[in-house]
Amino acid sequence: MLNNILNALKEGFKAIIDRPKTQIPEFDGLRSLAVLLVISTHAGQIWTGLNGQSSSFLKLPFVQGGWVGVDLFFCLSGFFIGRQLWKEYLNTKTILPIKFIMRRGLRIWPLFYTVLILNGLYIAFTKGITFNEIWPELFLVSNYFSGNLVPGSWSLSTEEQFYLVIPLLVLLVSNHFKSIKPGFWFFVLLFF
Repeated sequence: MLNNILNALKEGFKAIIDRPKTQIPEFDGLRSLAVLLVISTHAGQIWTGLNGQSSSFLKLPFVQGGWVGVDLFFCLSGFFIGRQLWKEYLNTKTILPIKFIMRRGLRIWPLFYTVLILNGLYIAFTKGITFNEIWPELFLVSNYFSGNLVPGSWSLSTEEQFYLVIPLLVLLVSNHFKSIKPGFWFFVLLFF
């Protein structure tokens, strides 16, 4: 078990540095578009909050429809994750959930927890803070329980919960229905 965790850490750090050879540039472009849509919407909301007035920028379709970026990003993540897990299953005939979770976590947790700590310290010193305000984000469940230290953390919580469930689901489905081709289950999970 410890060896699996250490190998997962090693591979996770390597994955941060090395770009996967099978990466699809067009999908990277779509992912960038999704991020830009979300940023434009948040920029418009910040502008309104700071100035208390609307602007013509807020009326642009990509600003008003920026929420589509979140959906697009989730769909692309589901595709990439499903593809990665099926490749692992086809190559090894198994999936190691701890390896998968560590690989994904090393891309997200360091930055998220740094922002969480810095925001928490700032709020603690300026307004005061209770554990009830911290724990939903600390345990990545702010999509179910309101957290307010890292705006938008509900999205990250949703993604992290998907990372916990999907490798187990793929492993369960692939082990119980071996006679059905893996591609079929990929499409079932894609629409799940």
